[in-house]
Amino acid sequence: MSIVINSPSYKAADVATTDITVTADLTLAGPACNAYGNEISDLVLEVQYQNDAQINVKIYPKFVVPTNRSM
Repeated sequence: MSIVINSPSYKAADVATTDITVTADLTLAGPACNAYGNEISDLVLEVQYQNDAQINVKIYPKFVVPTNRSM
């Protein structure tokens, strides 16, 4: 087990909400520590409330090159 010290978090921007969703752009809030591989500096967060006990969370890179895109 490794312990990561001084690992940056992400800042949320352009947060949008509806009755059942939350979306936001996430940006790395400091220099990357790359403790578990290369950090992705820009991400997208999508949360969908499905019922009282279940949510669906998606976090994915904001910019994906066509060769890395899945169908």
